Amino acid sequence: MRIGPLGTREFVALGALLVVAVVAVSVTFLRDEDKSQDEAALQVQADRTAGITPGAATPVPSPTPEPPIDANQPNGWQVTFNIVTGSGNAIADGFTSVERLDLTYPGAPFLDMKDDMWGVTALAQLQSDRGGDWEFQLEYQGSVKVYINDALVAEGQSGSLATLDVKGPNTGATGVVKIDARDTGGPFVLKWK
Repeated sequence: MRIGPLGTREFVALGALLVVAVVAVSVTFLRDEDKSQDEAALQVQADRTAGITPGAATPVPSPTPEPPIDANQPNGWQVTFNIVTGSGNAIADGFTSVERLDLTYPGAPFLDMKDDMWGVTALAQLQSDRGGDWEFQLEYQGSVKVYINDALVAEGQSGSLATLDVKGPNTGATGVVKIDARDTGGPFVLKWK
């Protein structure tokens, strides 16, 4: 009997080929599962021999952190001189730009300011070509708070000359450092070390 261009013999051959293909694929998949189960059983046995608890998480090494950036003093600071009110608020009274942060005053810097009732806010930009935390030191006398990208990273208060170690996150190639310092007795000192 002929159905179109193919005869019965061709249909039987195609059907047999299809059955053989289905059986071959099924056997292949079953055989892979058997191998993976055998391999898993061998791995568990090897782990027990090595003293590893089955099901315990394999430790994954954490990435090595970038070494800290020894921040060089920025060239160019915007300095605001502030009058400190009795309630502790700061009122801007004068502005200047300085190349280096190296401020020392035995008393109030201006006639309209009272000794121990004034402070400065110094702003500059840090730059780096790699990741890692910014690190630098300040020499100060008085009260000081250091912010990097608006996050408080260090603070200190001292009636005598002291060093403040500053370490803050580097979130990009540049960062803004802001230093709020107040005169609290004795001479005022604020220097990048």
